[in-house]
Amino acid sequence: MIALRAFIVGCALCAGAAQAATLAAIGGASREASIVGVAWAWHDPIALREETASRLVWGVEADAMNIHSRRGKPLGAADIAAIGVTPNLRVEWPRRDMAPYAGIGVGAHLLSHTQLRGGPSLGTAFQFGEWLEAGLRLGTRRSFEVGLRLEHMSNADIKLPNDGLTFVAVRFGWRF
Repeated sequence: MIALRAFIVGCALCAGAAQAATLAAIGGASREASIVGVAWAWHDPIALREETASRLVWGVEADAMNIHSRRGKPLGAADIAAIGVTPNLRVEWPRRDMAPYAGIGVGAHLLSHTQLRGGPSLGTAFQFGEWLEAGLRLGTRRSFEVGLRLEHMSNADIKLPNDGLTFVAVRFGWRF
């Protein structure tokens, strides 16, 4: 009986995810690094709060990124692989064929290395991450997204050194 309930809940979640999932490409940079990645995001189709001109939705984003050193110093990894999960909130202002939005996310990442060549020393493979994003959903069903994101990763002083990494990124997404 428990297995049947879990199967039904899983099917319901997948059906909801299929209605509001986004596949995105991310590209960004800081002084020390260039960042490229992909993300899968899901936003609940039922708004937490809906007003006449705006709606508040919650979601989860899972990402995989490559952080590449822009410096040629000999110590540290030239590339750091990162995977993360970030719960988030988004305010949308829907219009006919577009919806401007602003979002905030706080989550966690796991890194393959803790020292970027010529860049920050991150202390631990576990990193907290947060981002602020502003963007626009476009198209007849608002199926395309473009956003500008400010993102920061650090270990919150779990272990020193904790230089952290802050970067600006552009995010292009397709909502299906």
